Amino acid sequence: MERHRDITTSAASDPLTVGHLISLLPGALVPHDPTDPGTAVLDAVHISELADPTTYLHGGELLLTTGLSLPLTGAGCGAYVRRLVGARVAALGLGLGPVHTRVPGVLERACERHGLPLLVVPAEVPFQSVTRSFWASVGAQQERSLHATIGFHQRLVTAAASPDAAPAVLAVLAEAVGGWATLIDPTGRPLVTRPPARAADASALSEDVRRLRPAGPRSAATFPVGQQVASLHPVVGNGEALAYLGTVSPVPMSRQLRGLLLSSLALLGSDAAHRKEAVRAERALTAGVAQLVRAGHVQAAGDLADALGVPPPPPRVRLLLAAASTGDVALERLAAALEPAGAAWWGLVTGKVATVLMHAAHDWADDEHRHAALAPHTQQCALGVGPLVRLRDVSAIHDALVDWCAALPRPGVHVWRPGVTPLVSPAWADEVIGALTDEGPELVSLVADYLRHRGRWEAVATASGLHRNSVRARIARAEQVLGASLADPDTAARLWLALRATGLDSAPSVRPGRGH
Repeated sequence: MERHRDITTSAASDPLTVGHLISLLPGALVPHDPTDPGTAVLDAVHISELADPTTYLHGGELLLTTGLSLPLTGAGCGAYVRRLVGARVAALGLGLGPVHTRVPGVLERACERHGLPLLVVPAEVPFQSVTRSFWASVGAQQERSLHATIGFHQRLVTAAASPDAAPAVLAVLAEAVGGWATLIDPTGRPLVTRPPARAADASALSEDVRRLRPAGPRSAATFPVGQQVASLHPVVGNGEALAYLGTVSPVPMSRQLRGLLLSSLALLGSDAAHRKEAVRAERALTAGVAQLVRAGHVQAAGDLADALGVPPPPPRVRLLLAAASTGDVALERLAAALEPAGAAWWGLVTGKVATVLMHAAHDWADDEHRHAALAPHTQQCALGVGPLVRLRDVSAIHDALVDWCAALPRPGVHVWRPGVTPLVSPAWADEVIGALTDEGPELVSLVADYLRHRGRWEAVATASGLHRNSVRARIARAEQVLGASLADPDTAARLWLALRATGLDSAPSVRPGRGH
């Protein structure tokens, strides 16, 4: 396994290589093969005249020798070079003059055969000048790395103070590691990635987050991703893992970069904890509004929302429910399902069941989209999809829906249906048709055509004078307004009776012309 090195390409310049040292000492360190500048990374310069110096080597050295103990047989010289290669020596430098006036042929052939770069130090050049140049270069490089790391720390502080701290911190960290960085929620969903072009790659870390999560908020992981190195660290706030920070870089992190990573984790943890507390505070405010709606005090709920500075619930809402081990867990599941859509909602908890009043304007287009959004959040939780109702009717139906949801099997997504289809009252007919009319009178006539022709798209298109695609789009909009599918026989039958009750079942179709 390759050792972690303190010199890295990310926070300063490239690592010091054999070729770089040769360029620093023109004429003093000469490649025996001019076509091979030496790309191996140098960690040290070591001088030894031992026949087997490997006991004193750790790898990555330029080994300097006068060849005093060098075997001059093919077998002996080959064994010597093999030992150096096995010890991961970066290059061999032969000092001419005291023992050898030129490179022995057996050494030249052995180095060529085993792939060990061979350098020549002319007789007038002391080994000390090579070692002095190496360590001076290392010192300058470490100083540049230190200055670069300090600069990144300063930029991190500035990023953390910005209005949108997480993306700004990730951008600085991604640049520092020379790769990319991502923030992933505990369920494995990427939240933000920098640079944004790597967002698709961030999804590949989701399974690793889910495997790491049970190990607790103090566990991290480092693992290969192709030819690169990935790391995952929990972003901890108030003792819990609020998210996971992932980085992918070309090389393992240096000591300086690991310090930068720890600073990033502290800043992201503070930001995440602050945001979570803000979300909890807002949920507490909206919970008071939802409790008033549940009690039937709709006007008071609107007044309280205005006084608290939170959005008031609209006249029509969709009820979503969740049952879990506790009501707080159930509410977190619903929140996670609604978060990607950015929809406004008002939640309350009753025992082990949480209820969310969801803005009808943010409802899902159809059952398939709704199931796809909710299903990933049903771990040990039952999610119930209630009806789309008038706000003033929530109090009459809420407790029955809570009892229904509490009895649902877990996990799963379930849709509420009343046991008996109620008769169509004039008030209900006015309400449901009014909701369609608010979208435009032509939508009412199109729905009537759709029901009259039993959902046959060609017949509806002919009757309405619309293209089939336009018919499908508008019917989908009508279903969203109604909160139910017109393919459902109960919904279709009740809506047809509502059209008859209001005298709109035979309303003439609006014919705007083909293709509209």
